[in-house]
Amino acid sequence: MNKKSILLILLSTLALGANAQGKYTIKSNLQNAEGQKIYLYSGDMGNMDIDSTIIANGKFTLNGELDTPFKCGNLILGNPKDYLNAKSWQIALEPTTITIIGDANKQDAVSIKGGKAQDDLNKMKEEMEPFQKPLTELNKQYYAQQTQAGRDSISA
Repeated sequence: MNKKSILLILLSTLALGANAQGKYTIKSNLQNAEGQKIYLYSGDMGNMDIDSTIIANGKFTLNGELDTPFKCGNLILGNPKDYLNAKSWQIALEPTTITIIGDANKQDAVSIKGGKAQDDLNKMKEEMEPFQKPLTELNKQYYAQQTQAGRDSISA
């Protein structure tokens, strides 16, 4: 083998290795979700990956591979098209094990632990809580109104 062939093989191997970023595992113990389907949406709007599983005995596991160091994701419990009633949690997918523990009926009390990006996301959500809570309440009031006049009457 000549030097060019060896160099080409070496560069090809490095390129393939650089593309694979690692595997993630999501493990959960989620009460009050028995038999429900949970979806994992990850990626960006132009390239969305979707995975799903059924929750059995309060537990589910999702596994996947990352082609980047991390991806943003959403876990959605219930019908994803019924966004007003489905429960969702933001998640940072990283090459690690991510654990989700809590009660599906208490969406805000569900704990998600994983890697550094998830820690940063949890901290940001905690800091945003004083601003997000009133917006969430206004959204509930808005969608509870059946008429446009009723919706227009809602103010902050």
